[in-house]
Amino acid sequence: MKVKQKPGVVFEPHVHQSIQRGIQVMVNAVRPTLGPVTGAVVIDQLHKSRPEPEYLTDAGTIARRIIELPNRDEDMGAMIVRSMITEQHELVGDGSATAAVLFEAIFNSGLRYITSGGNAMQLRGHLERAIPRLIEQLDSLILPLEGQHALTRMAFSLCHDQGIAEQLGEAFDVVGDYGRIEVREDYGRILRKEFVEGSYFHAGLFSRLLTPDGSAGVVTFEDAAVFACDFEVENYRDLIPVLQAANAAGVKRFVIIARKLSEQAISLLVANNKLDKFKVAAVKLPDPNPEDRALALDDLCLLTGATPFMVAAGDTLERINASHFGRVRRFWADSNAFSLVGGGGDPQRLGAHIR
Repeated sequence: MKVKQKPGVVFEPHVHQSIQRGIQVMVNAVRPTLGPVTGAVVIDQLHKSRPEPEYLTDAGTIARRIIELPNRDEDMGAMIVRSMITEQHELVGDGSATAAVLFEAIFNSGLRYITSGGNAMQLRGHLERAIPRLIEQLDSLILPLEGQHALTRMAFSLCHDQGIAEQLGEAFDVVGDYGRIEVREDYGRILRKEFVEGSYFHAGLFSRLLTPDGSAGVVTFEDAAVFACDFEVENYRDLIPVLQAANAAGVKRFVIIARKLSEQAISLLVANNKLDKFKVAAVKLPDPNPEDRALALDDLCLLTGATPFMVAAGDTLERINASHFGRVRRFWADSNAFSLVGGGGDPQRLGAHIR
């Protein structure tokens, strides 16, 4: 039975002490994953439908599994660290345990300074002024890796498996600085890799109902037209002019990229796909952040040659025609991502944009 704590006011030094204990609990939970040879943390499943515990080696995932501490005062400190760990994990993908350990060390040292009579605002000013110098020092220590052999050695230092390290070293060497590598579960007995040409976006299909039967949840189009917008289409009738324009232009394979489609709009596309000659796929516009979403739309239109339709510009779907469509030699999408190969955009404009 959960004991309900009565409301009250907490004074010093109990505030500092409780926050410090909460920070310690959270940091101790992720500390075993600190490298270079990482440990693991075993956590009971939150959902009883899966009785087996989770075996986790990632600080970001461990922090997400800790929802609340029993003591509400300690919980404040734990949630401060949890927020920092998850943000680090989302922005960088690594270094979450290192950041947590540094957080605890800085907090403890700062707390000793304040309880000895120091000024908290002065301490904050010193820390803020130190950050740029620390970043400069870290940047000066960066050692770029070049060549497959060096990349393989780095991968082996992380995974300690020669087979996986060789696969990763070759993959990173092939795709280069701006390529993307995605690790997925497989059901075979050997390691496999697949190189995908083109541009890759981490945003998938609006619905699995848009995938053909027997396709394992993947849509693949050859020589497709592309329409891109940042609209939230709630009324399915708004899509009819878009489909009519594509039909009138003799398009056989059509890709719609939008911010949101209602269930009614998706149902319209599913019904359209039951026709033999005209197939449609609809994928989400990448990035939830408005500014990043606008940049992604710009990238997509430069790649394909499509005209961007934007709410902020006052565009409407009623005025669409075939000249607004872009082209792509090959398109594929699943529930997690989509890729464009051989876009029909202006090579000179695209080259200038990349530079």
